[in-house]
Amino acid sequence: VLGVFGLGLTAAEQALRLKADYEKTILRAINCCIQLKEFDKCLDFCDKYLQFIPGDNNVIKIKKEAIKSKVNLSD
Repeated sequence: VLGVFGLGLTAAEQALRLKADYEKTILRAINCCIQLKEFDKCLDFCDKYLQFIPGDNNVIKIKKEAIKSKVNLSD
């Protein structure tokens, strides 16, 4: 299953090189990063998404969870 998320993240990153403001692709990258426990990348993608849609409560919630999970991993 993680292979699928890894491939999804790679595809999303490639697509974002072509169109950096594609919100749907940024959301896909966020979800893949969460599944892969790549919290630093997840936070970067959340920040990027929130530049376009600052009030998205779902992404704000995901960002908070990623921060919490990142802290828990480092403990």
